[in-house]
Amino acid sequence: MGFNAGDQAYIIVASAMVLLMIPGIAFLYSGLARRKSALSLIWVTMMSFSVIVFQWYFWGYSLALSSTATNGFIGNLDKFGLRGTLGAPSPGSPLIPELLYSFYQVRPHRIILGRLEKEKVGDRRRVLLLG
Repeated sequence: MGFNAGDQAYIIVASAMVLLMIPGIAFLYSGLARRKSALSLIWVTMMSFSVIVFQWYFWGYSLALSSTATNGFIGNLDKFGLRGTLGAPSPGSPLIPELLYSFYQVRPHRIILGRLEKEKVGDRRRVLLLG
């Protein structure tokens, strides 16, 4: 049984549309802040997006959704760096590849949560050289 092209297209389009929320949130928070800190809030949003996506693809996916885990709470690092996920069927559905499933599972609430943590200090601190 192979992968279904229609399911793959749906997951790609849905994930891309949801990822468009990240720049939208950056512009929302920069519009709510003072004028002098608007650019730094956009910078913090994009930096937190980058860090969280990096963490997700290197060890987060393996710890959260590992199919070879020994307990029911946390996985192991068997798929560290998405090793061996290119052509394997996903744990969610055998109709899409596991690599696409990992892209779908990096949901914005993981990214937005990190962003909201940084929002608490957005107007109060300098962000690197901006501010």
